[in-house]
Amino acid sequence: MQKVLVENNADGTTLITINRPERRNAICNETALLLQKAFVEFERSPAQRAAVITGAGNEAFSGGADTGNFPELWRCIPTVGFETSKPIISAVAGWCVGGALVLSMTCDLTVAAENAKFSYPEARLGFTGGIIAGLAARIPHKVAMELMLLCRVLDAQRAYHVGLVNEVVPTGQQVPAALKMAREMADFSPLVLKTLKRFVTETVLAQGPSEQSGRAQRALTEVKESEDAEEAKSAVKEKRKPGMEVRLDVNQRVALEVIGMGKRIENAHARRIADRGLDNAVGLALRGPNYWANFPVLEAWVDLGDLKDSPSNEIPGLNDRLKSWLPTITSWCAQAAASPTKPD
Repeated sequence: MQKVLVENNADGTTLITINRPERRNAICNETALLLQKAFVEFERSPAQRAAVITGAGNEAFSGGADTGNFPELWRCIPTVGFETSKPIISAVAGWCVGGALVLSMTCDLTVAAENAKFSYPEARLGFTGGIIAGLAARIPHKVAMELMLLCRVLDAQRAYHVGLVNEVVPTGQQVPAALKMAREMADFSPLVLKTLKRFVTETVLAQGPSEQSGRAQRALTEVKESEDAEEAKSAVKEKRKPGMEVRLDVNQRVALEVIGMGKRIENAHARRIADRGLDNAVGLALRGPNYWANFPVLEAWVDLGDLKDSPSNEIPGLNDRLKSWLPTITSWCAQAAASPTKPD
């Protein structure tokens, strides 16, 4: 049985399900890694706009960390184990315990079933990862301390009244209600949603020491698992100087491939468009969004998008590739246009 299920819907929503109902959807080491991978892929996809995270069945969203196979829980916590600029909604039914409460609280919105129960019993059990401290930045301080220090359980209605959840729905309706929210946001401006979420995450919500440590651990893990690290190991083994290069992420490689494709088009108008945007597009790909000088590439690729629909200009493969890549390029350019400063 797959421990994590992922459904990417055509309406721009993604449903991620912790699929261990026999263990109350407890998060084991493999489950944490699979959740991290699912969220990273969701974040990178230009087609997916909002995600819902839930647990299989109605008995438990998740019982928290699997103590028989303890996970690196930070890996599956939004904004800690992975970067996230898109909205994430938790759909909670039944028990939401320990690390699962941490996962749910770090989502942007929460829909709770009437049978939902939120609990953080770590003080009674004798261990904690510490990220739960961020709960005091999200709900009233005394209520957060009641959950953490007294290990009291919050039912769905009280969780709603203290602001831990946004909606309470009949048991079994939590996922449809959360997906409805996700569909609403999928029609909104991705740039505005990203900007607002970043402002809240980076400047409004306090980050405790465990949360900061998790982010640092993520960054160090990326270095450890990078191509540079592998190249360094090989260089030491082969007694040579390592050949370090600029490493492009997936989106940057896509941008460069689009540029290369445009340069190969055997059509004078298309080639002129590609040439006009080439230098700025390369800068965009290498330096990322929020770079004023890259804005002209928007016009170039919008022109190419118009060109693909012209029956007099048959370009093999361009139609499907532009459909999948143009939204990402356009999004970057919109961010570049919104940048408050212009580089020297």
